[in-house]
Amino acid sequence: RYKDFDFLVSGDMIGRTYGAEDARVESAVGDFIRSKGIVVDVLHVDHHGGNNGSDSDFLEKIRPTIAVISLGNDNDYHHPHGETLDRLEKAKVYRIIQTSWGATENVSDAVRRVQAIYQGDVVISSDGETYTVSTSRTFKVDHNPRRTP
Repeated sequence: RYKDFDFLVSGDMIGRTYGAEDARVESAVGDFIRSKGIVVDVLHVDHHGGNNGSDSDFLEKIRPTIAVISLGNDNDYHHPHGETLDRLEKAKVYRIIQTSWGATENVSDAVRRVQAIYQGDVVISSDGETYTVSTSRTFKVDHNPRRTP
């Protein structure tokens, strides 16, 4: 928290039964956040967008505006899972921002309307009253490394 800006880094917090995993940590965290009257401006999505996190009940409790998913392209875990993206969209997240494509494929049109793939670092800056989401990439003017002279 910085003044009125709230950012939740959820790490590998688990919220849904998935395979042998059945920890309901998200529920307890969501209850605490709601009891304090906090509305999460930015959620760093659990477990790289894996299906064992971002439970619908949790998302309803914290009501994030922006969801950031950090992951790598072609990851072996197939993150982010489509079901997770669907839950974020159904929770009325304004924008789902991914640091890479990961294993994103065959997502619904509803998700595509709110999804942004930055393919790099996501930078969030706040003065406590407003916040900006951007990328840290810098580009040289008139330089395209894929274009041959």
